[in-house]
Amino acid sequence: MERAVPKRRKIRFSFTNLAWLCPLTLLLAMPAEQISIYIRQFDLYIDPVCTYWGMLMFTAFLMVFLPLRRRFARGGLVELCYCLLPMTVLFAAVFAQRHFWTCLILILAAPLVTAGLFLGVLVDARMLRDGSWRLAAARLLLVVLTAALLGFAIPDICKAGFDAPYYPAQESSLTAEAEEEKRPTREALLAENPQILDKLSDAEWGELKTQERLDLLQLIADIEAESLGIPSVPVSASKLEPFTLGRYSVMENSIAIDIRHLDESAAEECVETVVHETFHAYQQFIVDNLDWEGAAAGCAYFDQALAWKENNERYYSGGEAYYEQPLEVDARAYAEAALPAYCGEE
Repeated sequence: MERAVPKRRKIRFSFTNLAWLCPLTLLLAMPAEQISIYIRQFDLYIDPVCTYWGMLMFTAFLMVFLPLRRRFARGGLVELCYCLLPMTVLFAAVFAQRHFWTCLILILAAPLVTAGLFLGVLVDARMLRDGSWRLAAARLLLVVLTAALLGFAIPDICKAGFDAPYYPAQESSLTAEAEEEKRPTREALLAENPQILDKLSDAEWGELKTQERLDLLQLIADIEAESLGIPSVPVSASKLEPFTLGRYSVMENSIAIDIRHLDESAAEECVETVVHETFHAYQQFIVDNLDWEGAAAGCAYFDQALAWKENNERYYSGGEAYYEQPLEVDARAYAEAALPAYCGEE
């Protein structure tokens, strides 16, 4: 009796079989980028740690969940798009931070494009009879969605990077007329710009848009810088870390205010934040420009500046020590003293 020997199927190698390297490369690169996500329209903030672990679990699910892998990871373009899905989700979220409505339109349009392509070109009677059109449509949707989102997101990320978007304030022009040799006071500058106090009232502040609030805070920062005798400090808004209302960057000499704080807080709180951070710029200016090698640097007159310098070399970012260090104690005291001039407190 002769036995039929089954013909051994040849295994064909394709570069798409290496597509699983895409999510692996993404996971290896993410810790260096420290990617955070903030979708302002939903007030959704995901810090870098949660972003990384979320992508790790999502990738593990795609690679391990067998029903999905059987349907989508079968070689060719579909498998490539399946393995690119973690990257697609992450890049789309980063893209949505700056172009939310464009991203939403792409997501909503993908099923329509898929339906048009499928019904107009790809579907046939046999697919309709055996029900295989559902799987074919799902695969086509995956390809269309991946191509659309990555096609828009990758050029934007190459241009802007993974950093969360920030909103710069417009440059202000102070109209105070002071003698060149005499530094203007805060009161003199406010007298020349009475619109500032009007806009800081509860009624006016509540009607201001985000950009208008930001521009007003830039004008206040310029008044403080002018009265302190330091260069103007640019103010911008972005999503900062949890419990951080504002931040002064020594490297960039700039102030960032939390966008949610700017949108939701009262004028008094926002003014206090920007004045506090402007005083940090003043402290840094003093530390950078004093001659610490000179004989006068050791005099009691410069004790406060010396405390700032030493604190600057060992700055505490959290805990009780953060609130008790000289840089923060003096900045809080300055902001509290300056606040009545803007918000009319006694």
